[in-house]
Order: sequence, then C-alpha cells, then structure tokens
Amino acid sequence: MKKNPDNSTDATNPRCRAEAQLKVNAGHKDAIPSTEAAHRLLHELQVHQVELEMQNEELRQARLEAETALQRYTGLYDFAPVGYFTLESQGNISKANLAAARILKVERAKLIGQRFKNFVAARSQHTFNTFINKIPGEQAKASCEVELITADGGAAFVLIEAIAEQSGNDNFLVVIDITERKQIELNLLAVQIELDGILNAIPDLLFEWGLDGHIYNYKTSRADLLAVPPEIFLGRRLSEVLSPEVVTVCLTALQEANENGNSTGRQYELTLGQERKWFELSVARKMGIHADQPRFIVLVRDITERKQVEQNLFTLYTAIEQSPISVVIADADANIQYVNPHFTEVTGYAAAEVIGQNPRMLQSGQTPKEVYADLWSKINSGQVWHGEFINKRKNGELYWEEAHIAPVTDAAGNAVNYVCLKVDITQRRQAEEELRESEFRWKFALEGAGDGVWDWDMQTGKVIFSERYKEMLGYAGNEAWSSLNEWKDRVNVEDMHHAMQELEAYLDGKRTLYTAEYRMRCKDGGWKWMLVRGMVVERAAGDRPLRMIGTHTDISKIREAEQLTRELLRQNRALTRRMFSMQEKERRHLASELHDELGQWLTAIQAEAHAIDSIAGAASPIHNSAQAISESASTMHEVIHRMVHNLRPSLLDALGLADSLRELKKQWCQPHLGFACDFVLEDDLSDLGENLNITIYRLAQEALSNAAKYAQANRVSLRLCRVQGETRDADAILLSIEDDGTGFDVGQPTRGTGILGMRERVIAAGGKFDLVSAPGQGVRISVRLPLKQMGENYERRKA
Repeated sequence: MKKNPDNSTDATNPRCRAEAQLKVNAGHKDAIPSTEAAHRLLHELQVHQVELEMQNEELRQARLEAETALQRYTGLYDFAPVGYFTLESQGNISKANLAAARILKVERAKLIGQRFKNFVAARSQHTFNTFINKIPGEQAKASCEVELITADGGAAFVLIEAIAEQSGNDNFLVVIDITERKQIELNLLAVQIELDGILNAIPDLLFEWGLDGHIYNYKTSRADLLAVPPEIFLGRRLSEVLSPEVVTVCLTALQEANENGNSTGRQYELTLGQERKWFELSVARKMGIHADQPRFIVLVRDITERKQVEQNLFTLYTAIEQSPISVVIADADANIQYVNPHFTEVTGYAAAEVIGQNPRMLQSGQTPKEVYADLWSKINSGQVWHGEFINKRKNGELYWEEAHIAPVTDAAGNAVNYVCLKVDITQRRQAEEELRESEFRWKFALEGAGDGVWDWDMQTGKVIFSERYKEMLGYAGNEAWSSLNEWKDRVNVEDMHHAMQELEAYLDGKRTLYTAEYRMRCKDGGWKWMLVRGMVVERAAGDRPLRMIGTHTDISKIREAEQLTRELLRQNRALTRRMFSMQEKERRHLASELHDELGQWLTAIQAEAHAIDSIAGAASPIHNSAQAISESASTMHEVIHRMVHNLRPSLLDALGLADSLRELKKQWCQPHLGFACDFVLEDDLSDLGENLNITIYRLAQEALSNAAKYAQANRVSLRLCRVQGETRDADAILLSIEDDGTGFDVGQPTRGTGILGMRERVIAAGGKFDLVSAPGQGVRISVRLPLKQMGENYERRKA
C-alpha cells in the first residue's frame, strides 16, 4: 500500500480517512493490546484494510455509474433516428445501430462484417470512394450524398457524415436518410422542368412586377413582342419604357390585383416596329411573401388577331343585324338558333317565339313537296340549295320567299348548322303576275294604236315581231321573222351606230328608257323612219337583263313635218337676218339724214339767233328770246347726236368694235352714277366683219339698257373672246353678260322685248343663246356666235 508521500491530512485522502476510522475502532472493547511495533503494524494493516474497503466501495459506485451510462448510451445508439456505422480500416462494418439496419433493410446482426461499399449504388461509387479516402486527413467532419441499394433492391438516398477515430484505424459514419427530401427535390426538379416547358410553350409574355411598376423578372419565347430588349427594362419601372397611356392601364391592373388578388381583361395598344399590336393583361398577386412590397405575376397576351377577328365578327354581326334580307341559322336538327331583325319584320314572329322551333312552322302548305325533297337532297350532299317558298306570316298572310340554304360542316364533313338567307319577293312575284296579265292588254293597246311590238329574248337572241310591226314595213303578218340579225339587216347602215349607242347607254343604266330613231328598209326598198322605245322586263341574279320588249312607231310623216319645219325656220331666220340688215341700213340712213340735214338746220338756227342777238343788243327785249333759241338749238343738237350715235355709232365704222364698246361703256356710265360696267375684251377683234360687229354691239347695248331699266343692277360685266373650234368652220365668238340685279323667273313672260330681241338676233346670226336667272339672283347670258356666215371680211380672211 502506498503511503501518502506528503502525509497529507486531507479528509479526502483514503489513508487519512482509514486512520480516522481506525481511531474510532480503537475505542472498542475488542482491541488487543500489543507492543509498540505490533501496534504500528496492526495500525498499518487496519488503515490499509479500511482504505481497501473504501476503494472497493468507490469502485462499486463507479461501476454502477458506468453500467448506467452504458445502458443510456446503448439506448441512444440503438434507437437514434439516424444510422451509425463503424467501419474498420478495410471498410467492413464492425458496428451498426438499428436505424442503420432499417435504412439498408438488413438485420443488424447480418450487417456486421459486410463491406459498406457493397451497398453503395454504382453511380455513387466514385463519390463515396473519394469521400472515404479523404476522411483520415480531415480535421473536422466530412460529408457527402450517395445512393444506397437496400436489401430488397430499392434505393435510399443518404447524407453521410464521417469522423476518423483517434487511433486512425476505424471510421465512424453518421448516415441520415434523405430519400424523402431527395424525392421532393427530384419532384421539384421535374416540376421545374415541366413548368419551364409550359412557360416556353406559352406564346405570351410573363413578368414579375412590383406595385409601383418595377420590373423584376420576365419569361417569354416571343421576344418579338417585347417593346424594348430585356437589358433595357429589367430593374426599371414601366414608366421608363412604355407610353403614359399603356402605363396607366398596367398600374390600374396592378392596383386592382393588389386589392382583389387578381385582375383580368385590361387591354392596351402598342406600336412595335411598323405594326400596331393589342395586348391583354392577366395579373395575380404573389401570396405569402413581400407583404410590405407586394409583387405580381403578370401575363401579357398578344390579342391582335383576336381583336381583328372580333372586329370582323362585329362587322359581320352588324351587317347581318342590319341586313335587308332575312338570316336564319339552325342547328344540326334544323331547329332555329338565330334570326335577325329583318326576319321579324317579314314574318311577324319575334326571335324568342322561333328560337328552338323548326322552320316548318312557317310553311303554308302551298309549296310543292318536290321543293322540300330537292332542298334536303342538296344540303345533305353538302351543296347549296336555291329556291322559292310560299310561306305564312304570323298574321296568316301568305308571302313568297327566295331562299338560299347552305350546310355548315365540321372537319368530318358532318353538318353542324344550316344557314339560310331569305328575300321577301312577294311584291316582285305580284309585279310579275301583274306584268303577265297586263302584257296582253298592253300589246293589244299598242297594236290598236298602230305601233309594232317586239319581244327580245336576250339570252338566246330570239326576237318575236308582232304582225303590225311587219305590216308597217310592207310585209305580211305571217312572214317568219325570229332573229336579231333580221332586224339589223333592215336598219339603215348610217343609223345603226346611233341605235346601238342608245341601247348600250340604256343597258348600262345611263338611260331610264331605251329610245332611238332610225330608218328601216321596207319590202319595196323604200325607207321609213321609226321611233323605237323599249325596256327590260326580266332580270336574273346580279341584275343581268334577260328579256326586253318595246315598240316601233312609224314617224316618217313626223320626220317630213320636222323637215318642213326646219326649212320654214331656216327661211324665217333668213328673213330675220334680212330684217335686221334692213333695219341697220335704215338706221344708218336715218342717222345720216339727222346728222346732215337736221344738224345743218340747227346750226343755221343757232347762227341766226346769235346774229339777232348781236343786232338787238343786250338791252333789247329780243335778247332773252335769242338766247333761248340758241340754247334750245344747242340742246336739240346734243339730243340728235345721241340719237345718231344710238342709231349708228360712228366709232363702229371708224375705229372698230373694241373702241365702240369702250365708248358705249363710258357714255352709259356717265348718266348712271354708281353703275359699274366691266368690259373684258380678249384676243384680236378687229376683223370680225360688219355684221358680226353690229350684232355684238347691239347685244351689249341692249344688255346695258335692260340692266339699267329693269334689273336695278349695280354692276354689269361683259366678256368677249374668240375661241377656236376643232375645224375652221367651228371657230366662234363667245359673249358673256352678267348682272347683279333682281333677276326674274325664266318660266314667266318677260317685261318688254329686250331679251326676246337679243335671242332673235343671236338665232338669226346662227348662234346659241342661253339665259340663266332666278328672282334675286341676277341674270347670266351666254352667247356663242359662229364666225362662219358672219361677213365677207371674215370669209376673205380665212380664204
């Protein structure tokens, strides 16, 4: 027994405690006295005994504590939720807990001695080998994730953490089963891959925006729909890359989604390159995150084509709704699904009364069954049917309908709908019936009036000529004429072009009735003038004419009368021209007489008056009379001068037309204060000839007189110019006269003979006279005078 080297008296020292115990025992009566040496030895033995007993008790207590700790460790080790493996240096399993056995699905006893590597899946072998070889050199725990093969052939994904023991021979592995987590990760990866595929397949723009329009992210397979490249807009706000109008729509949708969780249907228009695109927003708030600064998933869809389709559908719907024909759409069972408003107008049935009903409710029973049989035969074979029905309105009234029915088929060719377009042709049918009924009466009336009747089938070219028609040309009524060529052969060649022109003008819609006059050869070789009138009485679809009927009226005698009238008119105009010529000669002669004879006498009277006044003197009573005679003679001289000028202006002979007109303007404006007279004289007017000069002068003179006397005008304008025709004989003088006077109704008789005289003078000169006027709108006169036949000077100049 070792003694305490320092003889310590520490109460915790076993020896000290043993000695203390021995002292206690020494007081017992059983103690045997001994010698001093024996006492010391005995004391030592007793102390040692007590020390041993005390050490044995401590050992027992330590053992008990160790066994308790071992039991606690064994429980924790075996029932831990993770697997524990101890691997020998060769990689064999020396220890394993129950969790480790459960992970590999092998009894724990059978695991001992097996190589851990054998449970590692082939695709994880490299990872595990690299990991296990690093363990001895690691200062801390090392870890890796591998796939293990379980005893039943399954797989388990585990996280392995390892520490090398201090001895360096064994490795301690902690194995955590992460199969569920790994499966979740794989599922998340699969979901992510699927989501990426879905997002890539969506032909829309996907964004993540903030409430303030901040752009956080985007996803799209349609980069062509982006307003700007991603590097420009990412991290910025909408207001920095889009127009204010578009930004307003987007922020409104974000605000709505912030309040309600989502927003749909907001639309805006955007210019991309040269195109205008329409987009629609779908916005949803991201839940559970960014509560203080909410974020939103925004789907932006290109709806340009949809907008166009909507517009087209709206246009089509509007056209159908406003169509002047009835539109009916039925389902595959021929039950009515839709009718437009015109259907209601025609039938009297409201849409609600016919929806779901079969169209047979309109049948009157008077349409032949063969019509319906043909209808179903056509539309069941996929064809369009055209025909007519006699149907019955809601009030029981019968009406005629022209119908066009077409099937609407699916991809397999099965009819899914029927579309019917119907036109109320009741009035047309009644008109046709009335036309047929009246045609015979009409023909009879025409034949009775002596007119010939023709009936032209414009599809076949066949023409039916009435008996009277043939008789007018000297043929027997029973002679067979049946073609258009027979008509053409009898029309005078010189008149054929005019006849065809008028026909084409009528068929083109430029005339409301076909009329023409031409000569036709009679059976005896003579010619008769015919007045032809006709009209189309039957048309096909598209307004194509099918049938035309008309009459021939013998106007030969009328033509002869017209010729006689024209000859009389020519003679009358010649007499008028002669009269105007004689009138001008008389005016010239009278002017000459007034100027030469009366002028001389007035000059003589004025001279005698001056002489008498000189002889009598100023104080004589004769003086005043002489002065009055002299003044009267002077006044009469001025009056005669004006009369002479009106009868025959001297300037017209001396200086020509232009100066005469200027002088006329000057003289006319002097006594008419405030009366403006504008003359525009164009081109050279110096060689028009006497007849034309005097005609133009008289027209201007009469116009000024009328404006001053009757029109109460303030201004008169006169324009005179020469125009060149297509040929030399077509050259002419144009005279335009216009005033701002009161005007008059041209249909009422005019006051005086001024306008009539001007018209007659123009017509006598072979010209054209046009007058336009209305109360309060002044008078506009246009005169065209041909240069031909206007005087010898002009004719000689042209020659």
